[in-house]
Amino acid sequence: MLRYFSTFYYTIPIQVTLNVFFVVSCVYNYKKIKGLRSLFLYSILSLSQSFIGIYVNVFKSYTIASEEFLENSINIFIVLEFIIFYLFLISAIKSRLIRMLMQLTLLMFLISTLSYWIISNGFNEGPAILTVLESYLIILPCLYYYYELFKIPSSKRILDESKFWTITGMLFLFAFLIPIFLQRNNIFWNFRYLYRTAYSITFIGYTILFVFFLKAIQCRIKTTT
Repeated sequence: MLRYFSTFYYTIPIQVTLNVFFVVSCVYNYKKIKGLRSLFLYSILSLSQSFIGIYVNVFKSYTIASEEFLENSINIFIVLEFIIFYLFLISAIKSRLIRMLMQLTLLMFLISTLSYWIISNGFNEGPAILTVLESYLIILPCLYYYYELFKIPSSKRILDESKFWTITGMLFLFAFLIPIFLQRNNIFWNFRYLYRTAYSITFIGYTILFVFFLKAIQCRIKTTT
């Protein structure tokens, strides 16, 4: 296990530790985190996916079936991640028109993803294309949220807003993911020795995400009390 973790510069156990800490914080303060409970669900899904990845890569002998199982779980996780994050963003944005467009985008994303899985072998392969699409579709409403945030004055300090920290975490995560997944095939085929090293950026991105999520829950608890 340590050898596997060292390949990714121990970013995996750091991410998992923060994930566990966030889950425990949500459980302990469940009544105080109204508005952030979808993130609690997300953190459980994320932790489960991390354990699946560790199990397949460390405790299970490599087979095509085990590799496909891992890719299947990642594909499902990405779709659920997109749904949870997009619904959160929709609830945070004030413009009715933008919310309607996002709802339509969410529906089209799900239809396109299911169609892609059916007509190709995409469900059994690494979701690089899906991740890039997800990243762009989440970054854009994140930026629009900032536009509304700075355009419309608020009586609350921005740094005390749990939604601000949550959405900032999302923005950082997908800003990290886009470069690595855009170049995934190029790195894999031409610089294979750097592939695992470059992939560490993914775990760094999720680590930063949970740092921001923990800040968000701290702000929410402070506001509630």
